[in-house]
Amino acid sequence: MARWASFFFIPWLASTAWSSDTLRYQLIDLGRATIGNSIGRRINSANTVVLDGEYYWTTRDGLVHIPVPSGFTKATGRDVNDMGQIALSLTSGSSTSPGIFDPSSGATRLTMPQGLRHQTTSAVNASSWIVGSGLDFFNRAQAWLYRPGLGIKSLGLTPQGLSTGAFDVNDWGDVLGMHAVMEGGVTHFRGNVWQGGSTFVDFAAPPGTDFYPVALNNLGQSCGSTASPSRSLIHEPDDSYLDLGDLQGKAGTSAPCDINDSGWVVGSFTTSAGENAYLWRPGTGMVDLNTLVQNKPDTWSLRRAVGLSPTGSITGFASVSNDGFQHAFLLVAIRRSVGG
Repeated sequence: MARWASFFFIPWLASTAWSSDTLRYQLIDLGRATIGNSIGRRINSANTVVLDGEYYWTTRDGLVHIPVPSGFTKATGRDVNDMGQIALSLTSGSSTSPGIFDPSSGATRLTMPQGLRHQTTSAVNASSWIVGSGLDFFNRAQAWLYRPGLGIKSLGLTPQGLSTGAFDVNDWGDVLGMHAVMEGGVTHFRGNVWQGGSTFVDFAAPPGTDFYPVALNNLGQSCGSTASPSRSLIHEPDDSYLDLGDLQGKAGTSAPCDINDSGWVVGSFTTSAGENAYLWRPGTGMVDLNTLVQNKPDTWSLRRAVGLSPTGSITGFASVSNDGFQHAFLLVAIRRSVGG
């Protein structure tokens, strides 16, 4: 996902002839941020990782607790950009508010517009734009967009008056969303973008009945999944869909979580044997990430890849059999030339 900038584009990543036997990763255990399980959710170019709960991880400081603004009891990170700013969901009792953490100024609450209460915070881009979803007086979901100096505005309902949600924003200011459509009296879901944060553009009908988008890059590609069965797709700027196929020929279901500007996608693939993290690359297809890690202990199984950086670093979670918990991980790509 390019929510953390094509400005940090790494030429060798796009030009090197990577093949399945030359791309390898080094595993870093990010541990458990809480007493229970831990998940790496989003990652930027500097390999700063937002974890579930109230923590982020940096190569310099390790696990860091996100500061909580006055009046709130918890600050949960949702995404991080290349300035180290983190999009937040702030908790106070049974209510939540959006917020932003800046390494230089701390955590700040953002004010929802009148008539819309906070539901989710989703993503932040290189210009500190933040997106998420809220509920109106009639409990209809509406996507929202925050811009510094302008505050939060609702992106509204569909032209038919149906619900919308926002899940990502790229560095051009295009907001990835999902909306409800009525077909034959049945509600289905489809992707869309708000170009420049304003103009609503619907996606073509997907294969099957529904498309659940999750991430958007700076080239206008988005990844998402179908329903029943779940399959990973890329929606292209020409309004076509690309099915990412199966994991090394195994039958099962899959769900993507992130896409970067090289068109790489990460997610999880589930078979009768369980769930495994995958990496999909153009020309290579879907590969089990467990097979690409040089230093993975036998007690580790990478279950889901959730965040993907422009340089190919990956975060997610693994099950660890010797302690029975899920650990957040960071995978850093090891550059190797073909034949090397």
